[in-house]
Amino acid sequence: MSVVLFGLGLILPTATVLALEHFNTASGLASSLIGAFHMLIGGSAAGLLSLMFDGSYLMMIAAIAIAALVASAITVANDPKDPATERNTQ
Repeated sequence: MSVVLFGLGLILPTATVLALEHFNTASGLASSLIGAFHMLIGGSAAGLLSLMFDGSYLMMIAAIAIAALVASAITVANDPKDPATERNTQ
């Protein structure tokens, strides 16, 4: 668990900076929206999991797996480097 949290501590600030580099004039607004969405999604997930808690860790494992699959699907769907449309520049 500590290895995962250490990795998140390295990755999340870097990902936030990379996401904010496109917003030169409204970077404060974009940063606050990122923080608000983190809190909204985390609070919603915690509330849903507390309703489905049955005494085991199975629901938490399922929620983490579902969140990983959703994040992967969003990443693949928004990939700007589609090999079908990318030109050969070599």
